[in-house]
Amino acid sequence: MRKKNSSATETEDETRVSDGDETLIIESTEISEDGSVATEHSNLVSRTVYKTVYAVTFGVVFSSLLVSRLIVPKDSMVAKALHDGTIAAKKAVEEKEQLIVEVAQETVDILAGGEPTGVPL
Repeated sequence: MRKKNSSATETEDETRVSDGDETLIIESTEISEDGSVATEHSNLVSRTVYKTVYAVTFGVVFSSLLVSRLIVPKDSMVAKALHDGTIAAKKAVEEKEQLIVEVAQETVDILAGGEPTGVPL
């Protein structure tokens, strides 16, 4: 642990944590008298959340692709249904995303005092 700055009311510490080939730098900031800032291990928490989500996503997608490619014959109706269902799901997500953007823009317009554009909900 290496101290960067030290005073009676404020200290900043830097800790290096080795994670395989990567080195995480964790900064700790404490303001003891007013107590407004107390951030510790934020990079470690962020990295842990990222790795957890990555592992879950990889597991779901990898197993789905493995099952679909090993068990389902390429030119079968099941393979066609999987393909068509994937395309339909992507299109539905894009449509919902566009609707959310339009509703958010209309909300901003209403809050700014403008007229609503008539986006159907």
